[in-house]
Amino acid sequence: MDEAGRRGISFLRLDHYNPVQLGTGKHQRRIRASISLETGFVAVETVDDEQLTCAMLDDAGIRVSHPGEVFSPQKAVASVASKNP
Repeated sequence: MDEAGRRGISFLRLDHYNPVQLGTGKHQRRIRASISLETGFVAVETVDDEQLTCAMLDDAGIRVSHPGEVFSPQKAVASVASKNP
């Protein structure tokens, strides 16, 4: 909403949660967080599956930290370093 305001785009919060309407009339777009009506179902389902997302990024040659629990910043860094030389 801050960026919409900076760009002169009118916006309206539709409730106390995430839905926001950007613009008015036939050019309006409704979004929720980073998802709009144009966001595909497959895209939403893919990013909701952490294992699948990491595998796809890894296959594309993009270094990723694979899912796992760590309980300190030092262990998080060590975990990423050990999996991505």
